[in-house]
Amino acid sequence: MTIPMAVAVRNRRQEARNTYNIWVPSPKEDPNKIENLRTCIAAAEDQMEKGALLGFIADRFGLKRSSVDSMLPFMRAAGLLLEVRRGVFTATPAAKAWLRSGSDIDFIRILHANMKFVGELIRAAKGNVPRNDVYREGITYGLNKDKVRWLTAFMVESGLLIETSWSSVQATATGLRLIETLSLAEPHLPEAAAELDLSPGLEQTTSGAPAEPHKLSLIVEALTRSSVDPGADGAAPGAAFEVHIESAFRHMGFRAQRISGSGDTDILVQWYDGNGSLRTAIVDGKSTSSGRVTHSNVSDVAIDMHKEKRSAEYVAIIGPAFSGDTIKNMAKRKQWALVTADELGQVVSSAEALGLRPADVGMLFEAPDGLSRLAGLIDTRQRELDILSLVISRLKTESETEEAVSARDVSLIERGSPLAPNTGELLDTFRMFDRLDLDIVRSIEDVQDPRYATYRIGDARSAAKRLRAIATSIERGL
Repeated sequence: MTIPMAVAVRNRRQEARNTYNIWVPSPKEDPNKIENLRTCIAAAEDQMEKGALLGFIADRFGLKRSSVDSMLPFMRAAGLLLEVRRGVFTATPAAKAWLRSGSDIDFIRILHANMKFVGELIRAAKGNVPRNDVYREGITYGLNKDKVRWLTAFMVESGLLIETSWSSVQATATGLRLIETLSLAEPHLPEAAAELDLSPGLEQTTSGAPAEPHKLSLIVEALTRSSVDPGADGAAPGAAFEVHIESAFRHMGFRAQRISGSGDTDILVQWYDGNGSLRTAIVDGKSTSSGRVTHSNVSDVAIDMHKEKRSAEYVAIIGPAFSGDTIKNMAKRKQWALVTADELGQVVSSAEALGLRPADVGMLFEAPDGLSRLAGLIDTRQRELDILSLVISRLKTESETEEAVSARDVSLIERGSPLAPNTGELLDTFRMFDRLDLDIVRSIEDVQDPRYATYRIGDARSAAKRLRAIATSIERGL
């Protein structure tokens, strides 16, 4: 075979890879997605009837049977499961080899052979990059943000990526060696990356109106600057950093009080959770000119004493960065949250842009995975807003021909778009419009199955102005 022909064949194979939706059980008590998938495939190492397989998965992970129905198409699309006769499945030869080897990297190889943006994801994270940059790269391969998040989780679990912060990832040496052995595709939807803004901006609220951008940017900048300058703002060592941490939490709606001084915590933070219960955390701010906080900078005895004195449930250590396994292991053992100044700044920006409550942001204190779960919530909230914008845009387009559309219609029309919203997500959006009752959209035909209820755009621009006016009045009252 000539080289050009070989390249053409390879490209056709890469293009044939799919972008199917990904779903794997990952309950809190069994969070490892690859291990859970291995359990599911192992059940079908011998031939197994569809109902029995899905029933096993539901029972094993304590899920409703309806919740696992979408997993079967993914396992087939990923090259892990094969239908040998109608309704009867078995693990593919490649999957059986993976079960024998027990290697997570073998799983990634199978995934790369069958799905787009697998090895390419590792290449996109050669350097330390924000997750949003990886999401944008995934869009150019036809994947939406949710699918890239699943693939990223697989990469982290298999040791091919590491999370350098809750919002950034980087390929490991193992990951870089792996992609040298894989045929990688190039982006084929270069125009798509500009269609979706994945990052909440610092200078807009969810309503689109400016909301103290100068104050917000000052908070974020001051956190980073004072974290590496103990004498910042001419204050006593570390004092400026503590003040700016206090300001950051107050800006997000927390009760925050800088205490400092010998024998007490630096900052006391309180908030009400979703059940209305008062929660208390102590925060220890560590400003270091080296840019690194190690175990020698932290006294676990003092922190335990401060926690008991303030009857606190949570502890967070905030610094420019954390170095060494000792402090990380100590934090894991003591259930402390380690948060960098940059991460806190990004949380403040996201809380502003997405309207997150202290009850939402408070999960960052919940060690060991609070920050990553908060990142997931931020992604979810941003996706909800992106879908809202998409629905309004679609209704506006259809209004030009006076066509009414349903959630099912929008799902079909947009299935090839970067967002590719499912019908459930679209129904949630239409229900939100109904709750707001501001003539954003107008119901045209109400039918028994809400998926087929049709809508046209209403006086959406005036509704947006009304919501902005309400928000301004609330802010003025506060």
